[in-house]
Amino acid sequence: ALSYLAAIEESDFTTGFMEIDTEIKNLRERLFTLDPHIRERFLDKLAQLCHVTEQLRKAPTSHEYAQLTRLEGQLTTRLFSLTASEHAKSSPGFQAFTQWFARLGRLGNVVDSVADMPPDYDSGLTIIQPTLSNRVSLLTSSATDVLSVMKNINPSSFVSFARSVRFATTNPNKDVHYRAIASTINKQRE
Repeated sequence: ALSYLAAIEESDFTTGFMEIDTEIKNLRERLFTLDPHIRERFLDKLAQLCHVTEQLRKAPTSHEYAQLTRLEGQLTTRLFSLTASEHAKSSPGFQAFTQWFARLGRLGNVVDSVADMPPDYDSGLTIIQPTLSNRVSLLTSSATDVLSVMKNINPSSFVSFARSVRFATTNPNKDVHYRAIASTINKQRE
């Protein structure tokens, strides 16, 4: 998928899932509206994200799993920040926002991973067992992120964030795209 996104000339690409194929094609079209330097940085961050996600599958300890989970969340927010408009990037608070947003991405990814640990373990997406100890270790790894996010959030934003966490931990369909991508990767390995 990365080589398809980076290719100058249009080529055939399919994951076998129509919705994902459409999203990847839309992303490719969006990428080619960006400045070439920004597009290159985006693709570099996306490659880093894919590498980290692959490392997560093989992380041998809960400590390494926690660090990679946080990094995965941070890289995801960096992708968003790279695509912000020039107007947004030139605003006085943009740098502070991207730092806060990266912390939020780390924290959100940790919460999501704690909730997803049992099905991820059952489907082979991680070798870390979903024990209470491993889940607590994962949660405590983001203590500094919690403090940083909470320090810079107003009460109404906190309520919205709490609702998002609740949704992320209770919605069984939230990872439908991720599961389809994981299935495609597993099929390609066979």
